[in-house]
Amino acid sequence: MSLLRKPIILALYLLVLTIGGCSVLKLSYNKAPELVYWWLDGYLDFKNGQVPEIQHELAKLHDWHYRNELPHYLRLLGKMKTMAPGDIEAREVCELVDEVRERGRALNTQAARITVHIAPILTAEQLDYLQKKFDKRNTEWREDWMDGSVEDRLDYRLKQALKRAENLYGSLDDRQVALLRQHLAGSSFNAKTSYAEIQRRQQGALQVLRKVIRQELSETEAGKQITQFYAQLIDSPDKTYQRYLDQLTQESCHITAELHNHTTSQQRQKAVERLQQYIDDLSNVKKPATY
Repeated sequence: MSLLRKPIILALYLLVLTIGGCSVLKLSYNKAPELVYWWLDGYLDFKNGQVPEIQHELAKLHDWHYRNELPHYLRLLGKMKTMAPGDIEAREVCELVDEVRERGRALNTQAARITVHIAPILTAEQLDYLQKKFDKRNTEWREDWMDGSVEDRLDYRLKQALKRAENLYGSLDDRQVALLRQHLAGSSFNAKTSYAEIQRRQQGALQVLRKVIRQELSETEAGKQITQFYAQLIDSPDKTYQRYLDQLTQESCHITAELHNHTTSQQRQKAVERLQQYIDDLSNVKKPATY
């Protein structure tokens, strides 16, 4: 994923939702500021003089996340655990998606505030470095999602979908794999449309960061543009893309519900146990140290 698909600091949020394994999740959340720092450093190549302020801002974000967002994630995981033993409807899945998006909006708002402090200390050379990283990641994205035959691309998407599903349910049987493959083959997913949005986000980030670095914006205007950029990561200004994304979301809600309703009692129990592991881990993370 590119920096704009996991925007600055959004990794904190994704850590909670996508890293599996009981001890791994707990360790990852506790170490989130350090992990996010090294991830960001891979894109921006921080200089020694920048490190203390960046680490300070990441610590502030972690503290905010612990106090304000962790209870929401625990509630969402609890809701998912309650739903897991029975059949579910696509509507219920989409309601969860809407709640997750709200949490993403809250995090992006907070991330924008600390980016206002971080952006002015970046350099033009670091933006050149960022552009090169974008170019590299874009090449990798095209290789994964756009190159090769239709069948090759379908196999890749199926592999990603299986990884996510089996992390929750354990191994899927042939019938369940065929169900996923059928859905993906008929999906509205369009790699060119998704890639165009990735590029829009990348150029948007570079544009606003350049303006801040060149001191072309007042502090107030810089804050507005950075806040707007983060808001558009979840709610795209491209209405055509947003309609496309909404369609994909509806389709995903339907296949998620259908796949779940075709799982066995053993697979559902596996899902309950996995969700409980997440709940236990996130209930026992350390309170961030005072920064």
